[in-house]
This record gives sequence, C-alpha cells and structure tokens, in this order.
Amino acid sequence: MRKIVSVFALMIFTLLSLMAETPDALKVTTYKLDNGLTVWLNEDHSAPAAYGAVVVNAGARDCPGTGIAHYFEHIMFKGTDKIGTIDYASEKPYLDSIAVMYDSLAVASDDATRTAIQKEINRLNVAGSKYAIPNEFTTLSNMAGSFGLNAFTNQDATVYHSGFLPQYFEQWAELNSERLIAPVFRLFQSELETVYEEKNMYADNMLRSVYEKIAEYGFKGTPYAEPVIGTTENLKNPRLSEMADFFKTYYVANNMCLILTGNFDPETVKPIIERTFGRIREGEPVKRSEIIQPDIHGQTQHDILVNVPIIQMEAFEYKAPAFMRDGYWELQLLSCLLNNSECTGLLDKLSNDHKLTEAAAGYDAYAEVGGFLLIFVPKIVGQSIRSAEKLIYGVIEQLKTGDFDEKFFQSCKLSLIRSLSEGLEDISDRGHMMAEVFNAGYAWEDYTEALERVRAMSKDDIVRAANLLFTDDRIVFRKKKGIPEKDNLQKPPYDHVTAECKDSVSRYAERLKESADKIGKKVPVFDAAKEVEQIQIAPLVRLYAAPNPVNDIFTLNIRFLRGTVEESSLERLASYMNMLGTKEHSYDELFRGLQELGGTAYFEVAGNAFSFTVSGYDDKFEETLALASTLLKDIQGDNRKLKKVIEDEKAETTLGRKDIGTLVKAIYAKAAYGDKSPYIADKGKADSDYLLGLWSDLQKVQCDILYTGNSGSETVCRAVRDYISVDSVKNPSDAPAEREFKEYGNSEVFFLNKPDASQTMVYAYIPTDTLTDLASHAKAQFLNLYFGGGMSSIMFQVIREFRSMAYMAASAIYLPEWKNRGHQGSYYIAALGTQCDKAIEAIQVLDSLLTHIPIRAKTISDKKTQFYNSLCSEFPGFREKASHAEYYALNGLAGNVNAVEMASVILKMTDEEFAAFAKDYISGKPIIWCVVGNARKMDMTGLSRLGKVTVLKASDVIR
Repeated sequence: MRKIVSVFALMIFTLLSLMAETPDALKVTTYKLDNGLTVWLNEDHSAPAAYGAVVVNAGARDCPGTGIAHYFEHIMFKGTDKIGTIDYASEKPYLDSIAVMYDSLAVASDDATRTAIQKEINRLNVAGSKYAIPNEFTTLSNMAGSFGLNAFTNQDATVYHSGFLPQYFEQWAELNSERLIAPVFRLFQSELETVYEEKNMYADNMLRSVYEKIAEYGFKGTPYAEPVIGTTENLKNPRLSEMADFFKTYYVANNMCLILTGNFDPETVKPIIERTFGRIREGEPVKRSEIIQPDIHGQTQHDILVNVPIIQMEAFEYKAPAFMRDGYWELQLLSCLLNNSECTGLLDKLSNDHKLTEAAAGYDAYAEVGGFLLIFVPKIVGQSIRSAEKLIYGVIEQLKTGDFDEKFFQSCKLSLIRSLSEGLEDISDRGHMMAEVFNAGYAWEDYTEALERVRAMSKDDIVRAANLLFTDDRIVFRKKKGIPEKDNLQKPPYDHVTAECKDSVSRYAERLKESADKIGKKVPVFDAAKEVEQIQIAPLVRLYAAPNPVNDIFTLNIRFLRGTVEESSLERLASYMNMLGTKEHSYDELFRGLQELGGTAYFEVAGNAFSFTVSGYDDKFEETLALASTLLKDIQGDNRKLKKVIEDEKAETTLGRKDIGTLVKAIYAKAAYGDKSPYIADKGKADSDYLLGLWSDLQKVQCDILYTGNSGSETVCRAVRDYISVDSVKNPSDAPAEREFKEYGNSEVFFLNKPDASQTMVYAYIPTDTLTDLASHAKAQFLNLYFGGGMSSIMFQVIREFRSMAYMAASAIYLPEWKNRGHQGSYYIAALGTQCDKAIEAIQVLDSLLTHIPIRAKTISDKKTQFYNSLCSEFPGFREKASHAEYYALNGLAGNVNAVEMASVILKMTDEEFAAFAKDYISGKPIIWCVVGNARKMDMTGLSRLGKVTVLKASDVIR
C-alpha cells in the first residue's frame, strides 16, 4: 500500500512541478513614481480590454464606526473643483458653510436645534446645487472608454475601478488621477440620505446582518468589529472637518497603488502614468498602528436573531491568521479538505450523506485579523443541535489526528491550486487580488511564490495547523428565531436639489471630450469562424473549440439544448445528479478519482440548456473525461440523496420567503409568467425513476460541446466520440426557447406585506411591443441604458441623485433572442429599493418618469458614447469565445455583426427619432407594480391609486 501511495504522490508532485512556473499573463512589473505612488502593471494581450484600479490604503478599520471611508467612496463620484461644476468659485462658499453646519450638528443636543441646523443645511444644499453638474464624472468616464465603473470599501481599503478600452488610456488616466487631487463634498446632504438607504438595504439582507453580528463578536476589541458603513449614530452626525482630515491623511500618493491589468503596452502607458498620476499630492507615509486581535478564552455563546422558522443553525468561530500571514496557506488547504468544488471534503460528505442539511467552512482573512468558521444546519426533521455538533466534532478530530489518507490530501492540494489559477484568469478578478495583496503589504511575487508553499505542503503541516486552530477556545453562534432590532431612520422633510445644470458641461469636460473625440470609433468584430474552430461531430452534435493562452486548465461543457423554459423539473434533476455516483463507483469514489487527476465535474441547468461541465489539466484531459463521462452513461439513483434534494428545496423555500429581494423577484415572475414562474412552476415527481427518465430523454436531445484548452480539436473529437454517446442524439432542439409572458389591459399592483422590512422593494413590469428589426432592437437597448443604465441615467439621477429616495434605482430590458424576433414580445423592468415611508413618493416619481420619459439632448449624446463603448467591451475573453460562437450559430449569425450595425443605428439616430420610439415603446403602456414592504409604514391608499391592488402571501409566489 505504501508503494502505491508513493507512486501516486510522485505523480502529483510531477504534475505540480510542471505548473510551477508563473505564466507570462500573471507577471507583474512594479515601480514607484517620484511622488511615491506605487504602480503594478500586468500586461496580458489575451484579454480584449484592460482593467484599472486605484487602491487607497484607507478602509473602515482606519475610522471605526464612523463610515468615513465609505462616505469617501461616494464622494469621489461627485467631482472636483474642476469636474461637476459650472463655477466652483461661486459654489464653494455654500460648500464651506455646509461643512461648518455639519460640525455644529454633531454637537447639537436637542431636537429643535438639530432640526433647525438640518433645514439650514438643506437650504444651502439646494442653493449650492444650482452650480453642480450631477454625475459629470460618470459621464466623462463613459465618454473616455470606461465600462463597469464602480468602487468598493472594505475594512482595509477603498478601491476605485473600471474596465476601459485600451485606445482611451490617456483619457482614463487623466480622469482617474484628476478625481484624486481635489475632490469636493458636493451634494453631501443628498448623498448622506442615499447612504441611509444603503444601510436600510443591508439591514434587510438577512445573511449580511448575520455576518455583521459574527464580526461584532468574533473581532471584538478591534476596529474590524464595526460595520464598514458605520453606525447609525455616526451616520446621523457626520463631521465634514473629520472627513477633510481623513482625505489629507490617507489620500496621498505614498498610500496608493495604481493597478493595470490586461491589454496595454507598458512602454506606452508609463509616460502617461507619470504625467497624470504623478500630479497626486505626496504626503507623509501613513503608519497604521498595529492591530492585535485578542485571544479567545474558553467557549462563549451568542444567540443571533433570525426571522426564519423551523431551520436550526450553529457556527463555531476560531481565531485564525490574517491574510497571507504564517499559517494562512495551510488553512486555505485545510478549508479545501473540508469543502471543495468536487464536494469531496469532510464536511461535504456529511451533507452528501444526508447526515446534516448543510455544513461548510468559511475563512475570513483581513490584513490584520482572521476568523475561521464552521457552519452547520441540522436536518430539518428529527435532528437536534447536539447530535449535529457531535458530527462536527468528529470531523475536527479527523483533521487533528490525521485521519485522512494521502491520496485525498494530495488531490485536495491539486484542487486548490486549480481553483486559485482559475481565479486569476479574468483580468478584473486578477486586479482585485492584486489590490488585496498590495493592501496587505505584500509584493505580487509573495502571492505567486506562496503558491509554491502549497505545492510543498505535507499532511503533517495540515495536522499541525488543525491542532493550532481547533482548540477549546472558540465562539459559538446559534440561530434564535426572532426579529433582529433595526434602526429606524425617518424620512427627512428636505427639499430636493434642483439640478439646474444637469445639461451643462464644465470646461474640464470640454477639453477631455475634445481629446476623446479624436479617437476613431470602430466596434471590434468577433468572427466566430476565425476565433473558434467548429466541427460537426455528429448530425446533431457540434463542437466549438477555442485555445487557452493563459494556463493549462481545460473546460469541456456538454450542453443538451433543453432547459427549464421547456421543462421546469430539470432544476431538480440537476441538483439530484450532482449528488449521485455510478453503478461501479460511489459518489465519493468517483469524485475523489477526478480530484486525484486535478479535475472536477458538475451538472447545471439554465433556461435553454442542461449542461455537464468537466474541467482539469490539459495533460490529463482524456483520463479526466473518461472518468467523468461514466456519470453520463451509468449514473445510479439513490432515494436517500433524493430525500436530501427535497429537504434542501424546502430550506431554500423557507429562506426565500423571508428575503425581501427574492420575494420581489418572485412577485414579478408571477406577474410576468403566471404559473410558469420558475418560483412556483411544478417540478414534477419527487421520484428517482421519473428524474432519471428525464435524463435518459435529455441525452437524445441536440447538443453542443464547448471546449477551451490546448489538447487540439482532433484529440478532443476523438475523446468525445470515445466517451460520449453522440450517435444516440436524435432529437433536434428549437433552442433558444422563450417563456411566454402575460400582457395586461390596465395597470395593477401586486403587494406583499413584510412587517419586519426597513425598505420597500419595487419592480415596475411593463409588457411592450414585438420588435421586428435590428433598428428597433438597438433603440430598445439604448432606451434601457438611457433610462436606467448606470449612474448617469435618467432614473438614477432623478430618483437617487436629486431626490435621495433610493439606493438602488436601475432598469433592465428583456428582448427576445435574435432568432425569435418578430414573433416574441419584449418587456421592461424598472426597479428601486427605498425606505418604507418614502415608498409612495418614490413610486409616484418613477410612474411619472415612465409615463413621460424626459428627453434630454445632452444625456442622449452622452449615452450614445456609452452605448458604443459597451458594444466594444463585449468582445469575449478566451474562456467565453466558444459560448459566444455557439450563441451566434443558434441565432443564425456569423459573429457580432449585429453590434456593428446597432452602433451605426444609434450613432445616426436623431433626438426626435429616439423621443418617438420611447413614447411608443413604454409611455402609456400598463405598468404592473410588484411591491414588498411594511404596510404599517406605507401609504396604502396612495398605492391603490396606481391600479387594482392584489395582496399576496409569500406562499403565493414561492412554492
């Protein structure tokens, strides 16, 4: 036996050694500008575009409980002394006065004084807004080739990021450096109200609320115990003088890093970086005080209120190493031994064998603190917390005593390394990891070299780590049925800003636009025939194959072209099949065998396809596929596993009925699709023979095979024929199929009362016209971008920016697949999340906007550029090329030729043409309002004025 294990270990070591060299696509050049700003450049021409991020080493830990770091994230989108104003000299006195008033508000003790100060701030805010150009920074970003513009604040850092088209790098660098030089606290009172809305949204997010409680106790005694957004008391009493000091201290070049990944030329961008980001103020290097995470002494227990019946839940938390500190990588591998993508971990096994409803490990590692969680849910019926705890103790003991075999250990190591490699394929994901590494004080080489440590780890290392981690010193969190206390933020009696300059342009914007306009507009063409090899393996089986230029990991996706649109029970089938083994091998045997090869496999379903995906290493392609394919031919039913599937469905239903975001989506789905809504559609018999009969039928349906890797199409074709029954595929598919949706003669309201909600969630569903040609498709997509697509859209500006009525204010459009144009309708969704006592007013404003869509020439012009940039950015990365080629083939297209034509349509479209289209397409159509909120805090009479009200229960929309 020892000899067999040694041979296996040698095979694994050889495979890991082959992967040890860092690919060119992951190499990073690091240098510093004269002002101290760090630059990390990661050149990768396999990516179609580029990604840029500015990392500021300033997070919630640097201002615990105040929310200042998060405020700054919002403020940095408001412009500067040059961006977002028509006359900063005239605007500045109002802003200075507002800052003084906020400092007075922070020390005011009685309500009358506070109210008087807030009204004066509101007067100054409205007066100052006459000089403001709302969202000019966002508009300029869109104009300068950016897409996906956003930012995030966590405990350790604030990161401002976006993708961009490489030809616009000079404009991107100019704009993103300018924002850091002199940001202005513009429209602060309005933005403060938006932050209140964000806090309400988080309060209604059950999982986030639970996590904040775990952090509060788990990191007690450190700044990490405080929520990133800040406490309600601090949100009500912001001091702008403290925020100004925060900017002076932390927003200095020495405390920042510029990260670029993707498609750019380093020698071209370096002088531009020096000219633009070299302007940022150099300051004193920030010396963060060291945070010492207190030890946990003995066992303590805390109950967490969760308003969910029936389901029990418990978690153990242990003190753990911070990000990349000693012991961090050992715990990453230990986590993989507990849970992994192949579901072969020790905790996975408890769930797979239906000994628990769910069991998982979670490792939170920040720059200075860490916590390791073991979370478990007992079976809904017939299992106590105590008996569930014993099972978890058993797993802990296995790790501490090394009661797991060498094969399993080595295969988990391989699985972890594959997962880490896949996580660096996408340039934005890679950029986020680079930001985390920089923020924690490490070099990129520290991260890539640390992966070598994983390769070199032994089983003894993990046993040692387990004994250090799993002691009797821990915090126990137990779910208790109840409604958690929420802060009550009242709707303020403020006048909204007038936004008189919404159609104005700053002198800075004029200059930037002039330079951007010199860059020619040309949508990159994706020629599917050239980019992806396409081979007809059998009459109804087609292979789409694309190379992988980044690493040695392949993916093979077998897509049977029938999905939940045609057969809702396929959702249950996918869940069931992901728990099964074959006639010869149990689930554990089969998936551990895959793991030993560095591979994995899983089933999933979407609206139009039921998929089986296999991934692994190129040099083990045929062996991996041979083993995985036994699931296609010889899968073995197991009633015990089916029982687990049904129990999981019940748990998901219970949780969904308590989550406000899920509820509003379910109401909209019922309004749109009736009994065909995926939330209530009949999933068929809970019977193994019935489900496996569906699988037998599915394997006869037309299928596409999508491959990304480096084995060569001949090898792939031969392997597919050897291991997949392509000749049994006899039934053609009509994919892409589409759900029929309901139309209405009059506006109606579907309302669901949620007494514990802080927010009201609203979806406005509008069935619209059948679009018969490309021009109308293009105009419909443009209308969505214009009305509710991003921070410069009409809906965002009017509802959030000007009136502070919502944090979420956005729209989405459903257009039929190109193949189905002319005989399948379309519909429009406008969504907002707002405080309960603001709900009716917010809905009325949205109703007025939809009824009479404002036509603004400047916004139309700005959105045309954004529309063009979005089409350019849709060119697929290497892992998506095969799926794009399949999509075009199913719709009878040669590539993204539609994008080229749509760009032409929109760039030539007159304002009058667009106004006429918007009026015909949306204005005057019945609006179906889907609303979830607290009836006691809402004006229900006002709601009834929108249309006939139907009151629903959670069980009506989620079954």
